[in-house]
Amino acid sequence: YANVSHVLLKLAALSHRTYFFVSKSNVTHPPEFRKNKVSGILFENKCDYTTWFSASRECIHGIQMLPVSPVLEFSRPLSFVAEEWADVLCKLELPPSNAWQSLLMANYSAICPQTACAQLQHCTMDDGLSRAYALYYSLTRPSS
Repeated sequence: YANVSHVLLKLAALSHRTYFFVSKSNVTHPPEFRKNKVSGILFENKCDYTTWFSASRECIHGIQMLPVSPVLEFSRPLSFVAEEWADVLCKLELPPSNAWQSLLMANYSAICPQTACAQLQHCTMDDGLSRAYALYYSLTRPSS
């Protein structure tokens, strides 16, 4: 079962990196769409930079970071996290009261754990993410 699980995990990660996480080198999506970094809604013949519940950029990117789990390391490589942060996420001006900030900071911890943890200590947390787990996750990622 371990071999089958390994293949399934690799296949899921490849699918995410090909269709959902759009790096500069990804040629699956048109060039004008690549600047978004994530696909948002993707099914059959539709790809749209939005979600079914919000057009806010923090929601479009944040929903792609769930669940906050070590398995994200397979789908969201460090190079993509850094590219997405530099091109899109660092430009968002979110108040600490915006719960999506906690998801963005948990993701950001892959490239800057100390800054992310400083923010996580004071920001409003997403309903499905405890402060203790977010801090633990941020300080124990392989890249940090």
